[in-house]
Amino acid sequence: MTDRDAIELLRRLKKEGWTLDRATELRPREHRLSRVESKTEKLVEPSKDDLDKFAAYEKEQRERLQFAESVEGKLYSEAPDPLVEIFREDLLEKDWQGNPRSEEEKEMLRLAWKYAREAFLPCMSYFEGTPKDKVNNSEWILLFGDSGSGKTTLGIYHVFWISDSNPWIKTIYSTTPIYAYSFDYPFVLRDDQGHRLLHPKWKETKNLREIGGYENCLFFADELANLLPGRNFQSRRQWAVTSMSKNFRKRNVYFIATVQREMSPDPELRENFDCLLRPSISHDRLTWRFWRNKDADFSEYMRWQMGDKRVGSVVYPQDDSEADYPTPRLPWLFAAFDSRREVALMFQAPLTPEVAESEARSLMAWIEKTDTGGTFSNWYSRNKTPPEGEFRTAVKAWDVASEKMYSDDELLLIAQEFRRLYHRLPQEELEKPKLEKPRLFACECGWSSPSEGKLGVHIAGIRNVILGLTTRRKPAAQVEDIRRRHPKLAGELSE
Repeated sequence: MTDRDAIELLRRLKKEGWTLDRATELRPREHRLSRVESKTEKLVEPSKDDLDKFAAYEKEQRERLQFAESVEGKLYSEAPDPLVEIFREDLLEKDWQGNPRSEEEKEMLRLAWKYAREAFLPCMSYFEGTPKDKVNNSEWILLFGDSGSGKTTLGIYHVFWISDSNPWIKTIYSTTPIYAYSFDYPFVLRDDQGHRLLHPKWKETKNLREIGGYENCLFFADELANLLPGRNFQSRRQWAVTSMSKNFRKRNVYFIATVQREMSPDPELRENFDCLLRPSISHDRLTWRFWRNKDADFSEYMRWQMGDKRVGSVVYPQDDSEADYPTPRLPWLFAAFDSRREVALMFQAPLTPEVAESEARSLMAWIEKTDTGGTFSNWYSRNKTPPEGEFRTAVKAWDVASEKMYSDDELLLIAQEFRRLYHRLPQEELEKPKLEKPRLFACECGWSSPSEGKLGVHIAGIRNVILGLTTRRKPAAQVEDIRRRHPKLAGELSE
């Protein structure tokens, strides 16, 4: 039986109302059994052939995993500090002393990593679709504590525990990289080069804008107070807070967050948290204290903090009477995530030149569509540009109507790109030939005119002044100045 056949068998048995425990004993689920009895239906028993095939498959998988665990366990036990080894990028090529590994060692490591991948990756990738109008049970979990208390470690632990228990979770979103890890195997899964494999359901949260569209997923917000400050935040971040508090449960979003101070998240978020967890790490042992919550003031926790004996708390995993929580395996769980990354996020993706041009064209399409025959359309249809005040108003209206939520600086960049594309002379005017400068008819004194007739009238007037033929005679000094500025004409008249 192949891995695919085994998974298909488990899915078919699950649809028939059966679950499979570790001893491969099939038993009906309790809630399914009570429903079946009320309808006097009979469960379809799996065939003996299916059971035999699955038993053989499980035996082979168990032997492979024992081999893989022994090989990896020996690999880490040889090093003085296993915690350093699990993060090394050259784990396949060199040992902890820096010596090259032999080809036999490399092949054995590759085989061990392959067996582990084949056993657990299909289960990690498994996803059950959710009907459009179905609302699944989801919770908000807040983990708080000082730096180094194990908040992120416990958050990642709950990410694996919740995703394994809820197959309707299609995607795991986080700013923190999450690697492929299973509670049934102590070590993180690796590829053939020894590099840690990212969890098949994990996707990076790149900006706050995309959070509003999450559905059928798990969202892990490490250091929530840095992502969404509880006060003095911008209006756009307030939109993200409201989207989370109003839509997460309706859209089947499981939410896990970590903070250093329990009261630092926004009150609108605090009132939605179902439980509070405070982790503690000592001697490679991870434990946590648990409180239920019903309001934004964390009343139950605050009463316990003040010493109210009527309010209790539960310490996990020692108080786990139902054995729901597997014991965290440290330090191997540390390799399942990478928290040494910046958590500061922009509200939305950076406005690159390509995006700015696309948005400028979208703005023009919006103007033409929403203002047909109106002010703005008439301006551009007549190859003219609108007044600056009207243009700025149009840009802001487009931003609101299209729910773009751009900042003032981003709108300025889009407006500049819009002007580059559309605020210029029509092509016909640019292609018109340049007109020649008109010809000027000049006198020797420097006076000029585009009309030759006017030049003749000017010269005739000068001749009359020099010859004394004017009605009112000019002063002798003025006549002498005119003769000096017209030497050629004065010479011709004196001959």
